[in-house]
Amino acid sequence: MSSPAVENPFIVYSYVDAVSVPLTEFTAEGRFTVRDDLRQPDGILAAPLGIMVLSGASVNVHIHAQGSPTGVDVQIFDPATDVSELLFRSRVLRVGRSQVFTEVRIEDAADERRVIGQGTTSFVVTGAAEPQHPAYGQPVEHGEHLAVAGERPPLTEVYAGVPQAGGGFEVAANAAAVTAGGRLHSGSMQVLAEAAAMEAVRRSTGATRLWTERLGTTILSAGRYGPFGINAEVMAVAEGSAGCRVEVTDRGAGDRLIALLAVRLRVLG
Repeated sequence: MSSPAVENPFIVYSYVDAVSVPLTEFTAEGRFTVRDDLRQPDGILAAPLGIMVLSGASVNVHIHAQGSPTGVDVQIFDPATDVSELLFRSRVLRVGRSQVFTEVRIEDAADERRVIGQGTTSFVVTGAAEPQHPAYGQPVEHGEHLAVAGERPPLTEVYAGVPQAGGGFEVAANAAAVTAGGRLHSGSMQVLAEAAAMEAVRRSTGATRLWTERLGTTILSAGRYGPFGINAEVMAVAEGSAGCRVEVTDRGAGDRLIALLAVRLRVLG
C-alpha cells in the first residue's frame, strides 16, 4: 500500500484531523476523534495528541505574533482505551516579547470530569502578528483533510519514517509531506520518537504491552537539510515505567542535534 505521506502535500495536522476553533484571542477548543490507528493496544498514542495540542496553541499564538514552537509537552494520566472523542481546551498563559506560552486540558468529550491529559507549548516570537487573524468561533484547519480508503498504514510510514536496522528511523531530505517552511515539522518528530522509544523498550525489556505517559519535545534548531535521524536510548526502567531520550539529528548538517524528546512509557508486561 502506498503512503498518504507520499501522495499528498503537507499532512502533519490533516492526517489526524487536527482542527481547532479560536474562541477568544486567548482561548481555543478542539475535538479529536480517537481512530483505531491513533491507539496503542493498551492506550492512546501520545504523538497525535501532541499534534492536536500544537494545533490549538497555534491558532491563538498567531493572533499575537508570528512564532515557531520550541517545546511541546504532553502528559497522559488515563490510557483512554474506552474513549472515542477528546476535547482539547487551550489557553494562552503568557504573551512576552520573545516567547509565548500555552496550556491545554484534555478531557473525555463525553464526560468533562474525566481528564485524560494535559499539555503545554512554548513558542519563540519571530515577527509581528499578521494583520488578519482567524474568525472567532470558526474552525481553523491546517491543510486539506484526507480521505483514506481501506486499512490505514502505520503512522510511522505516513509521517515519512523509514525504519533503520539498528532501531530508530530516518526521514528523507525531500519529505515534503512533513516539512513546513523548509523545516522538518515537530509533529513528525513526535510520531517517530514515540515509536522509536517503544521499540527500544521492547528490545531492552522484552515487554509487549506499553502505553505512553509522557512525550516531551524540545526543539533546538531548525532541521533544514536532511536526511534526519531519529534514535532512542532507554535510560532507566523502574517500578513499571521506562524512561527514554530520543535525539533528532540533521545528518545533512553534520549530524546537528535539532531536537531532544523525553518519553516515559508505562510497562504493563
